[in-house]
This record gives sequence, C-alpha cells and structure tokens, in this order.
Amino acid sequence: MSSPSHSQPSSPSRVSSPPPPPPSSSPSPPSPSNSPPSSPLSSGRATTPEMSLFYSSSKSGSSPNTMNSDLCTSPLSTRSERTPGSPAKETDSIFFDPSRPLNPERAARRRFIQDRMKRKQHPYSVYSAPIEVRYAARVMGRDRDPYVSFETLLQHFGLLENGLAQLRSSTLYKGYKAKLAARETARQRLVVTAWEIEESECFTAFLDALHNENKERLGFADRELQSFRSIFSDRGCKEVEDDKDYLQAIYEDECEVLHVTSAQAEQISKILGSRTKDAFLQSGPTDSRSRLPSLEIHNSDDDEIVLDDSSDSDSDEEECLGAPVGGEAPHDAN
Repeated sequence: MSSPSHSQPSSPSRVSSPPPPPPSSSPSPPSPSNSPPSSPLSSGRATTPEMSLFYSSSKSGSSPNTMNSDLCTSPLSTRSERTPGSPAKETDSIFFDPSRPLNPERAARRRFIQDRMKRKQHPYSVYSAPIEVRYAARVMGRDRDPYVSFETLLQHFGLLENGLAQLRSSTLYKGYKAKLAARETARQRLVVTAWEIEESECFTAFLDALHNENKERLGFADRELQSFRSIFSDRGCKEVEDDKDYLQAIYEDECEVLHVTSAQAEQISKILGSRTKDAFLQSGPTDSRSRLPSLEIHNSDDDEIVLDDSSDSDSDEEECLGAPVGGEAPHDAN
C-alpha cells in the first residue's frame, strides 16, 4: 500500500539569469567615450612594434601641442615593448639602445679606431713653439719683412737719393742710426736662424746614429727608444727634416731683409759723407788751432753732435797730432 504523497507548497517561480558567456580570447572593444582617444606614446610606449612614431601620433587624434609633446618624449619611452623571450631586432627601436650588447665586429672596429687615434694624435709641445706658425706669419706679412724689395730699391735709387739730399743733417743722422739698428737686428736674426739650421742638421745626424746603433748593438724596443729620444727632443726624424725646410725658407727671407737694410744705410751714409767732405774742403785753416772743420748736427732733444776740435784743450790737440800728452810737437826735419 503506497503512502500518500504529501504535496509541498510550490514556491513562487524565479526568473533564472542567463549563464555568463564563455571567456573570449579577444578583448572586448572599449566603451565609447566623449573624450578623444589618447596617443599611444602618451602612456610611455607604443601599442604595436610596427607602429612608428609619426604613425602613432597621427592616429591618436591629439592636438598639435600633444603631438609635439609626444615627439619630445624620452627615447626610452618611445621604444616598443618586447615580450620576454622574443629575439631582439634592429627594427624594435628607432633609437640606439645602450643596454643592448654591441656587435663583436663593431666593438673590435671601435677599439681599432680608438687605438689608431691614440697613436696618431700628437699635439704640439707646450714648451717648443711650432715653426709652422712662424713661417705662416712671414708668408702672411705679419712678421719682419722689408718694406721694399731690393729690386724696387735699385729702381728708385735716384728718386730716393734726391729726396734724402733735401733733408737736414740732423734728420739724416737719425735715419742713419735707425737703419744701423735695423741692420744689426736683421744680422742677429740671421745668426739665430743659421744656428737653428745647424741644430737641426746635427740632431738629424744624432738620430740616424742612434737608430743605427740600436739596430746593430743595443736592441731596444721602439717604445724604449722613443722614451730615450724624448729626453733630447719630442720630434722625430721627419719632424726635424720639416723644421729644417721651414728654417731654410726663413733664412732666405732674413738674408733679403739684411740686404735691403744694408743698402738703405749705405745710401744715407753716402749723403752724410759727402756733406762732411764738403765741410772739410770749404773750411780753411784760419789759425794754427783750427786744423779740422766743424760740423754740428743739432737734434730736437737739445743735444748736439759736434765734429770740431777748435774747442778742445791743448792736450787733446797734441794727442791727435801724434805727440805725447804734455810733450812738445815734433819739429820738422828741415
């Protein structure tokens, strides 16, 4: 006999919610927003490796000011993000990545260039003045050069002599002293340059003998030989030969300077000598005391150069005539 079934009161029916959709691998599209989408570069990195800088800025739809700020961002922020384990590519970044290991061939090439630059770059010494600068100054006319060449001086010799003849003796004497000083300066410069050439030749002979002796007997390494040579000079054989060529050109220029200044001084001395000769011939012996004429050259400094023995003492006159001081003049044999 079956038991009677007790019917339970039915609960109010509930509407069951639909089951959630299965998770999808593709992300859902972003909800639309009123604000314009931001640039991928504004977040610090690009969304895709293939998206370039200008392409991402144009697709962002930002204002020109935002685009400029994107262009001024750090190179590290514009680098595309790589997934771990992905091989590094040259196209992953438009800038140089210092954290990326260098190519061994490039590193070896860079070391080779640096070593070669260290070997070849030798600056001028602080203590020795470069002769190239000195010669360049001469070529550019900024060093000691004659105002006129010797050919020009010979061509206008008559005109210059007529002009000098119209000057006073005091002015001519000052010009003569100036030319004598210029001639002595040129002579001293010529002597110094000649000794510099002699020094270059002797030092070249010393370097040749040193290299020959090192090759035959000593057997020093090149670095040891260079350090030993640097005790005497910081220049090698090639540099010394170049210096000798420069010095030879300077020597020829200084010879021309000395030639021109000597010719000018000689021209002035001839005019002064002719005036002194005329003064000697025109003045006659008025008494026994005035045997020499007087030639006075007055300077603007109130000092005068007197070539006159009329104001000298008796002892000076007797000494000029050849008699001893305090003695008597020699008598004539007749």
